[in-house]
Amino acid sequence: LDFTLVPLHWHSELEIVVIQKGNGIICVDFDRRPVTAGDIVFIRPGQLHSIEQDGTQQMEYENIILKPELLISGDTDLCARQFITPLMKGELGCAAFLPPALSCHAEISACISRIDGLCAGRPKGYQLAVKGNLFQILFLLISHRQIKSAEPAFQSKSLEKIKTILKYVEEHYAEPITIDDMAALTF
Repeated sequence: LDFTLVPLHWHSELEIVVIQKGNGIICVDFDRRPVTAGDIVFIRPGQLHSIEQDGTQQMEYENIILKPELLISGDTDLCARQFITPLMKGELGCAAFLPPALSCHAEISACISRIDGLCAGRPKGYQLAVKGNLFQILFLLISHRQIKSAEPAFQSKSLEKIKTILKYVEEHYAEPITIDDMAALTF
């Protein structure tokens, strides 16, 4: 069974969450939204996020987690410099929540289905097709993106403060921790 709660965290990998069945709630960088079967959530490296069941509802979901470096050929990779790296850093904004009503949703969903089939069957050279489908997903996200205004400076600072606190708690959970300790960390 899927985890009923994945607490607020972040990591250096790209994560795509596909809601298979039921309902739940996903939070990405303070944007907490209900999700339902068919929704896809795109989580950039370093974004704070959590997943939880919605009350008594059960939710089944698939996670695709990968290192962005998998999609970068090297320092001279034009696509990496112009698109992939800016997308992963949030400099090239795109929606995190991709509901079925989104114009590119069916195509993204088809790419994910092909990836699942390839990984299940593992035909010779399947890795090439998986990588090709990942590139197609990024193309669809970039080409269908809505122009996103810059993240407010206060939100960026708040996210970094929360990451600092979460990291401290993770490293010192066995020790007494006070609100004053947390406040001192963020000034």
